[in-house]
Amino acid sequence: MNPVYKDRVCFRAAIFGAILTILIITVSVAQVAAMVPTAKQSRQCKKIVQALERSHFTGKKVDKSISNMIFDRYIKYLDPARHLLTQKDMDEFLEFKHQMYRYVQEGNLDPAFEIFNIYQSRRQERLDDILHAIETWKSDLDFSRDETLVIDADAMTFVPTPKDLPDLWRKELKNHIISLKLDGKTDDEITDTLKKIYTHRRNHLTKLKAGMYSNLL
Repeated sequence: MNPVYKDRVCFRAAIFGAILTILIITVSVAQVAAMVPTAKQSRQCKKIVQALERSHFTGKKVDKSISNMIFDRYIKYLDPARHLLTQKDMDEFLEFKHQMYRYVQEGNLDPAFEIFNIYQSRRQERLDDILHAIETWKSDLDFSRDETLVIDADAMTFVPTPKDLPDLWRKELKNHIISLKLDGKTDDEITDTLKKIYTHRRNHLTKLKAGMYSNLL
């Protein structure tokens, strides 16, 4: 690898890795509440970026060249399966993407928290939707219907709008059921298994302790 390119990659990775540790997720025990960054978190963000810029031997700065990378990795970290965010969200986040470097320099974490709050709300919505569908899957899901579900991560795309998400979640549940059928489980066993899996996930989501650190942004 070209030494200059390698050095640039290392610097970007250092910046990205440091910024990931900044966001402290404060989640209500009772519900998934919307969160806002604190003044302390904003100061931490500015200090980390300034320290990295001062200490890096090349003298490189956080600038537009890493803005897209920070944004893209943040989105990929939050929603690698692309089943929570939508293309409409991405279009609305476009300004955030181009200005991410400026936000972290200024300690402005509002855009990152805004994206996270949407993501967190959709996680809750998806789990609630699936748990509701599990109750009636035997009568509601049509397994004779010719449908496709992209499972290759490299080929996944965002659905157009939030209105398209429930249909995607239905297909994901249907795929999960088919997998369990192929494992030889009966319909009742499938229902019990699904309830345990998704109830556990929902409980985990809503009982996260305040002050949990998460690799974000």
